[in-house]
Amino acid sequence: MQLPLGIWSDRVGRRSILIVSGLIGSIAFLCIPFAGSNLWLIGLCFGVAGGMVGSFFSLGLAYAADILPRHLVPTANVLASIQYSLGSIAGPLMGGLAIRYISTASIFYLISLIYVLFALSGFTFRRQSV
Repeated sequence: MQLPLGIWSDRVGRRSILIVSGLIGSIAFLCIPFAGSNLWLIGLCFGVAGGMVGSFFSLGLAYAADILPRHLVPTANVLASIQYSLGSIAGPLMGGLAIRYISTASIFYLISLIYVLFALSGFTFRRQSV
């Protein structure tokens, strides 16, 4: 999905695509617990969720390149890599704790909540003109 989302973001705008992808990914993750034991439906939900949120890193860096001065793009890349690494460490820990202490499906609710918060932050924060 990176190529279609990238092409679409060139036409529509990266910010809008990031927000829409976050919302669709959130809905897909939220639907997984309701799919029950239907493997095809679970696979479809994971495919949609992965397709939507799997492009966040590259779309985010492209968006940073759009809004930042050229000399700050490498810094944005380093910060994005650090955040990706921190998420890779904290995500499984938080997900495991949610599964253990809340419920098996709570990890999908947690992921869905995170993507909804991401989309809402896209509506909240605007680029300030200098």
